[in-house]
Amino acid sequence: MVPSIGSVQALLSFFFSKTLLFVILGSLGIGFLIGFHELGHFLMCKLLKIDTLSFSIGMGPRLISKKWWKTQFSFSALPLGGYVEINPKSFDTHPYWHKLLVMLGGIGFNLIFSYVVFIALHITGMPDSMLPIAQSSKPIIAAIIPESPAEIAGLRPKDIILKINGSSVDGNVETIITKVSENANQAIDLTIKRKRKERTVSVKLGEQVVGRSVFGYLGVQFEKAVRKSVSIWQSVVDGVAYTNRLIYRIALAFKSMITTKNISGLGGPIMVVSQTVHHASKGMKIFLALLALISINLAVLNLIPVPIMDGGQILLHTIEALLRKKLPLKIKEGIFLITWILFFGLALFLSLRDVANLYQENRAQSTEHPIHKKGHM
Repeated sequence: MVPSIGSVQALLSFFFSKTLLFVILGSLGIGFLIGFHELGHFLMCKLLKIDTLSFSIGMGPRLISKKWWKTQFSFSALPLGGYVEINPKSFDTHPYWHKLLVMLGGIGFNLIFSYVVFIALHITGMPDSMLPIAQSSKPIIAAIIPESPAEIAGLRPKDIILKINGSSVDGNVETIITKVSENANQAIDLTIKRKRKERTVSVKLGEQVVGRSVFGYLGVQFEKAVRKSVSIWQSVVDGVAYTNRLIYRIALAFKSMITTKNISGLGGPIMVVSQTVHHASKGMKIFLALLALISINLAVLNLIPVPIMDGGQILLHTIEALLRKKLPLKIKEGIFLITWILFFGLALFLSLRDVANLYQENRAQSTEHPIHKKGHM
């Protein structure tokens, strides 16, 4: 079948559009994170004098290759990640703690990348969308969502929320969000200041469902706070603290998924690429922040004691260290084969779910009025 002129024009338009640029940029960003992870393993091997046979930036057929430092360095055809090939005989001769450091090298590099990015963003100015609402807003109502509990209760823009059920919020928006979230479908008393006068308003909260969780819904937007300039040192401190909070929350999220056996909050490869491409179109700061967030997810994911992850490798080497002998090769190969089958099965399931979710989101966005979209409290 010969393609029509219209379809050829559409194809050419895509290839020369910004969309393609963002797709390429997003793919390279994810590939960089994987390659940077492998670089951590590689440099740790070199530091500990463990032979590395090859290190490749990208996957697939080698385009450029040169041997240096007893390692074959390559640029490969597919710019998605990379790999380091360790000499197993050399690796086996090293003590347990050397093996542990090599396995932790990739995880460490993912975390280092995140710390550097968030410190840099705090120095240059974090995007408002990446800041917690408590840092980017003040407890002054900027807008009321039509037909929301806030509108029904008679709240107005410029109202200042002072107390909830008699307890002061101390000017902290996060306190308001927490109290509202905990009281889905319940009545609460809000003490507000309107035109220099205080009054108490009773509000019957609604609900919004996220995954399998139900949160209270008020239906307001808060005014953005003017951020004060801080010193470079304070920006470094804030960047480290911000990264630490993300690591903690992501670790808790993975723990919750494992203990509850609920993967509704886990995105597959298609969703990760989609979100990366989407954020690439929003500017370099947001794009870098998302890459740093994904990098933390990769670090935490690799700590899970599954054989194909670094955490699983650490577990196997720990067992061998305790037994003081290597596990039979056939047993390890069997474990790896079963794990890879389960991993690809999970990836396929998540990918199919990602496609379905993206389709539903696109349909919803095409029919939903902007002021009713999720994201308001």
